[in-house]
Amino acid sequence: MTTYVGWQVDRKKAPRANLADAIACFEEKTGGRATEVLVSPQMAHELATPTRQHPGELSVTVKHESFMATGHLYVTGEVSA
Repeated sequence: MTTYVGWQVDRKKAPRANLADAIACFEEKTGGRATEVLVSPQMAHELATPTRQHPGELSVTVKHESFMATGHLYVTGEVSA
């Protein structure tokens, strides 16, 4: 079974900071490891740009769909049984 944790972004934070918060929430709630995030095309573009606070590669695969709302993201991954 696939488990998703939905996250409404805080517009005052950088996209990568929101992603880090969403990943932490997923891992806390499921006890698993996040592997993918589903976002809007606009947010996928924003996540591709490293920031000073969040440099380097992302720890999850970013997938984007046109039907996704800009202010939301969904994290999924390996869930502990």
